Amino acid sequence: MQIDLSVPHDLPCLEGHFPGTPIVPGVVQIDWAIRLAADYLQLQLEAGTHFQVKYRRLFLPGRQVTLTLLSKNDYLRFDYSDTGEMLSSGSIRLKMADGP
Repeated sequence: MQIDLSVPHDLPCLEGHFPGTPIVPGVVQIDWAIRLAADYLQLQLEAGTHFQVKYRRLFLPGRQVTLTLLSKNDYLRFDYSDTGEMLSSGSIRLKMADGP
């Protein structure tokens, strides 16, 4: 699943996350991946553990990025790219909520 995102310059999480060169924090990237996977992949998530993020390029605000999500077994893999260049990638071990 690929989702196009517009990352604004004025995200509250950018304040103080490096003055002069704001960078989208890894915890925000993980949060977006989990939330959007729950919505778009229809995952009923209880929790996430074993977070891993690998940074390849600076993830700066004010750009269009593509988030790619892949859910396999009990892992969610994700990457963020900008015009084909990977900015970051990672994985999250998922604990699914018990069904109704």
